[in-house]
Amino acid sequence: MDWYLKKIEELKKDRREPIISCCGDDCSICPRFLAKTDDELRETAELWFKAGWRDRVVSNKEIACTGCGSGPTCSFKILPCQKEKNVNCCKNCGDYICSNLKNLFKNSDKKEASLKKVCGDELFRPIAKSFYEKELNLEFARTATIEDSGSICYISKNELGYECDENLVRQKLGTLDKNREEVFVALYKGNVVGFVHVEKYDVLYAPTMANILGLAVSNEFRGMSYGRILIHLAEKWASKNKCTAMRVNSGITRLGAHEFYRAMGYDSEKDQKRFFKNL
Repeated sequence: MDWYLKKIEELKKDRREPIISCCGDDCSICPRFLAKTDDELRETAELWFKAGWRDRVVSNKEIACTGCGSGPTCSFKILPCQKEKNVNCCKNCGDYICSNLKNLFKNSDKKEASLKKVCGDELFRPIAKSFYEKELNLEFARTATIEDSGSICYISKNELGYECDENLVRQKLGTLDKNREEVFVALYKGNVVGFVHVEKYDVLYAPTMANILGLAVSNEFRGMSYGRILIHLAEKWASKNKCTAMRVNSGITRLGAHEFYRAMGYDSEKDQKRFFKNL
């Protein structure tokens, strides 16, 4: 796939605009979209098979991109739904995040894992960016800004029960060390409805991990995949920063949170007591 990596470098130099599909893929950096010659198409078909996305190496004609909606079906009913709702993108639909998108997100997680097994880092990164940043491309989430301090403070107070000072949150957001931590916010129609704060976690006796310092979604938006989106973004950040595992502490009474983490693939390894002292 050397041809693909060369085209990606050319695209970076040209600073071309992304081409976002209705379900959030960036078609502009997709191998199927960029492949033109017979050799390029064949290598793409072989990769799709190795990643488990096809049950065989399909023909060049079948692997070639002919645009969304040109095929006979849409596996997750996104395109029929788009036409029925008369919207150009899922982010503009009043019913997001719907069951179709939830199923699509779950399937994407599985496919991303299968792709990672057969690709080196250099090849994996642009393909993953094409297919597996749907939440960012659909504007369901983004990195936090200082202007989000009021919303984060409100959610921290109401959902986590913390005494919270907006000026302190603003100060902390303004001085984030981006080399070791990041904050993502979840959005509903442009408004912040949740956040996650993730950092590198280094101890002498284990490889570098990522630690979730805070995760909360406003009560009225729970069950809409926002928690999953935030965890997913934190995990992506951790992988990019060469963290080998995720860790998170959750209060013993927060049973709903425990079930959520288990559903996301997290195991509870031990019970602890937290000791605290003001200085």
